[in-house]
Amino acid sequence: MIFIDSDILLDVALNRQPHEKYAMQLLTLRDTHNAAFCTSASSLLNVHYFACKAAGKIQAKNLITILKDKITILSTDIHAINSALSSDFEDFEDAVQYHTALSNHAKLIITRNLKDYKKSAIPFMTADQYMKTL
Repeated sequence: MIFIDSDILLDVALNRQPHEKYAMQLLTLRDTHNAAFCTSASSLLNVHYFACKAAGKIQAKNLITILKDKITILSTDIHAINSALSSDFEDFEDAVQYHTALSNHAKLIITRNLKDYKKSAIPFMTADQYMKTL
């Protein structure tokens, strides 16, 4: 399973160019290549929050409805929070996402913030890099 970082989802949700193109291509792999993606529940909360601000509540809710059907949503438990708090990650949100991915045996993390995952034991790359591997 491939863990999708919230920044990738936000690239799609907020149409952030030029990153949206690769993020959207990545998410369509589920349909074209039967790819198995996951993300944390907290990622969807972030996406919803920023999508509400940018496009309104109805659009944000529609987006979350689409994402939940395309991506497995992983629970963020107290173990992930505690592990994130005691980790060497500089960004707490990324640490929580990382420990959620780790505890669920993700094989890869797709992110736009490579520097934030430099302490990751799980391989990581950008959506653009991943698309070039196919």
